Amino acid sequence: MSNGNISPLTALTGERERSKPKPPIFVTLGMHRSGTSAIARGLESLGISLGNDLLGPSTGDNEKGFWEDKAILDLEERLLQKGGSSFDALAPISEDYTGPLFSAERVEAAELIRSRVALFEKFGFKNPRSALLLDFWQCVFDDLNLEARYIIATRNPLEVAQSLKRRNGYVLERSLFLWAKYCVP
Repeated sequence: MSNGNISPLTALTGERERSKPKPPIFVTLGMHRSGTSAIARGLESLGISLGNDLLGPSTGDNEKGFWEDKAILDLEERLLQKGGSSFDALAPISEDYTGPLFSAERVEAAELIRSRVALFEKFGFKNPRSALLLDFWQCVFDDLNLEARYIIATRNPLEVAQSLKRRNGYVLERSLFLWAKYCVP
């Protein structure tokens, strides 16, 4: 006889099943210019690897580095493009990134993440685009049986807009709409 806490096999053998904990993956989410790079740099100082091929610093933009895995950045750019969007498009994301149209990219993403999780004891990544593609990534993490741990960067949207105006020349309204697109969902 089995109760709800043990499987029939366990009831028959008398052995307790041991559930293996899911390996964690740390994902930093947030709008561009909201502090995601600073958070990612902090995670690395706490022993969470961000990979070994990171996007380097950029004078006048992000002097200390972006802390973004180049292969993940490339994949996310291609995903957005294939879905008819981009990191700075104002239109809402309308494409179902979990559907069959993106199955090849989902396999590619799983291989990217699997290789990094195997290489590093603790792995995480940061890319503001991940906030737009969170449904996609959650499917990948489920496929790999990973426990996603999210670190969400928040910054006053007006400060983000001022930073985007300095960096990209965006008008206030555009930046605020972008902030909402990244942060509200």
